[in-house]
Amino acid sequence: MSQGPVAIGAALELIEPSIPHGFCALVRAIGDERGFVEDAPQRVELIGQEVRLPPGLLGESATALDARVVRVPLAWTVACAGRPDWFLAAPVRGGRLHLVAVGTGEHRLTASRLTSVADLLSQLMQAGEATRVQRDAVERLQALVRHVPVPVLFVDAMGSHDVQMNDQAAALLGLDARQPQVVAGALARLIDAGNRETLHRALTQDPHADLQFEVRQGAMDFRVDSRWIDDDSLSGRLWLFTDISREKQLQRQLVDLAAHDPLTGLLNRGSFDLRLREEVERVRRHDAPLSLIMFDLDHFKAVNDSWGHPAGDEVLRRASAAAAGALRETDVLARIGGEEFAVILPQTDAQGALGVAERIRGAVAAARVSHGGASIRVTCSLGVAPCLDDDREQLVARADEALYSAKRGGRDRTVLSGTARAT
Repeated sequence: MSQGPVAIGAALELIEPSIPHGFCALVRAIGDERGFVEDAPQRVELIGQEVRLPPGLLGESATALDARVVRVPLAWTVACAGRPDWFLAAPVRGGRLHLVAVGTGEHRLTASRLTSVADLLSQLMQAGEATRVQRDAVERLQALVRHVPVPVLFVDAMGSHDVQMNDQAAALLGLDARQPQVVAGALARLIDAGNRETLHRALTQDPHADLQFEVRQGAMDFRVDSRWIDDDSLSGRLWLFTDISREKQLQRQLVDLAAHDPLTGLLNRGSFDLRLREEVERVRRHDAPLSLIMFDLDHFKAVNDSWGHPAGDEVLRRASAAAAGALRETDVLARIGGEEFAVILPQTDAQGALGVAERIRGAVAAARVSHGGASIRVTCSLGVAPCLDDDREQLVARADEALYSAKRGGRDRTVLSGTARAT
């Protein structure tokens, strides 16, 4: 190839915003149904690999395949993290190269657009005269920048010419004017947002370094990809902004789900262990009081046996809500087992924790669940342990032992660790 891989990768990345759930690759045909992946910016693990191809994909003109009705080789399913729905391919003139796009769900890529980029790659790789290649590449890049349906801009190496930027990029950066100095200031503020010292260090060490980071602008999240292009056709920095708002929203939902019990909405055991570890370390640093309450619902198995699991689930939800209502905002309530709960009480000594435990006991006992015309009432047993010089495991063990003392003492009561006294 006469052009460097940077220019080829940049051209491929201009396509990929049109296929939010897929990617684009430059493939060299080595048979009717086999190819060699020359470049794939967003699936670098495929670069240099020989892969099988769906039958009929690589033709003499642009080809569209419905992947749902053809055999799809495993490599493409793995790369798409699921069976793809569609393939598009366009030949790159002057060799056995094809531009292949693949993905799932809806997309905005057309065969004509793919052919246009394939033609651009053909010129980049085949043109022999440097000035003509540069002129054609810049013209093509300008056209692509204007029509790509995501924010994108290109700043030449000297920063002395007009910036190539589409309207989406101008709106994202809040720019009315498009002079190089104005754009440079907006991009600098973008890098500064969030105190990204790592990016500053990377650019200081290598002004041509590739950058990738995420920004939140208003209610939207974007991944920013910035690549330095320096070859016979282009010299400067390309900026591409990909909308990842839905992806980030799903990530936040997954994080929330991973941290909470799905039935009660309380923190789960893993989150409880993490928070307790943090609080115990804070006690060691600041010598502040800390207490732990462990409690479970009395005779909860009888509720499930008598009324069924749906009624038992409602009892758990109602009891956890009642317990939460008896706590301060700084207290941490978690469901750590079937009917077992724990409460972390920062800045609380043993006597204060006993008072909180009694409020929980009263609130749970007062809660009622109506089921089948009957009113279900449960009580709870509680164990209280103040944090001494022990570690997290010892603190949990002492609170747990106090809980079992309360259960052995008749249930519906509170026991302080290290005492035989039940409240």
